[in-house]
Amino acid sequence: MMEDSDRFKLLNGPYSPPACRVGGRLHCEYRGREEVVGGMTNAPIQWPIRKGLGRHSCILCGDLIRALRTESDIAVSHHWGVSITTVNRWRQALEAARILEVSPRPSAVRRPRSAEFKKAISERAKRMWEHPEQHGLPPCHRWTDEEIALLGTAPDPIIAKRLGIPRHNVESKRRRLGIPGILNRWTDEEIALLGTDSDAVIARRLGRPAVGVRDKREKLGIPPMMTRWTNGEIVLLGTDTDQAIAEKLGKSRMGVKSKRLALGIPAFTRAGSGNRQGLHGDRESSADPEDIHE
Repeated sequence: MMEDSDRFKLLNGPYSPPACRVGGRLHCEYRGREEVVGGMTNAPIQWPIRKGLGRHSCILCGDLIRALRTESDIAVSHHWGVSITTVNRWRQALEAARILEVSPRPSAVRRPRSAEFKKAISERAKRMWEHPEQHGLPPCHRWTDEEIALLGTAPDPIIAKRLGIPRHNVESKRRRLGIPGILNRWTDEEIALLGTDSDAVIARRLGRPAVGVRDKREKLGIPPMMTRWTNGEIVLLGTDTDQAIAEKLGKSRMGVKSKRLALGIPAFTRAGSGNRQGLHGDRESSADPEDIHE
């Protein structure tokens, strides 16, 4: 078994601390700057430490750097009174500094671009812009004078829908030409429709997003339309799947299900299925795919 004296033995000593005094300065290779000496460690090899940051915060300099390059981790850890993790961090810092010293950063050795190079790049970009299909890019929209004349005469989404191109293309072209945009303002006729039907139906009728219709209605303080159930519609609940009832009445499936549950009507069960289901339509065995969602 190896003795501790052999495990902690320094092979390339002796090592001596640098000449310094408390309050003086030493350059630390680990931190890359000068540090104020705050005292000495109480390890087998006493070493200067940084001021006010603990007894194990050694300043990496002098013979300590030589020891890190030639001695084992456990020997440096024992004689300098630090953990092996700290020793590994010091080694990594020294290795990184050596690599940077031998191989400078690419930006430092990069050749400046000539005027000819910049001109060639500009011409290539111009060719890609004019003929994107030849470079594996999707074709760009070729604007005609008639299409450009439409910009700014209506909101961008309407122009984009009319031309069959993405909205951002219309907005980008209008901005480049300095043409002011038009807000998609609500007309009196459109506002009069709010609350007369569900927001989704109004949105489809006006060609607007449902979120925009809801926000406009709430901003004006218009209450949503409450869909009233007639006796004839209520009678149908539970006589077929919620999806089928919803399609028959022109309502949403969740709306039909919510009304059925509120009235305590059990879900529809197909004859001969042998499935047990409760009020919420939960099944304990296989069921028709259409009814699984009920």
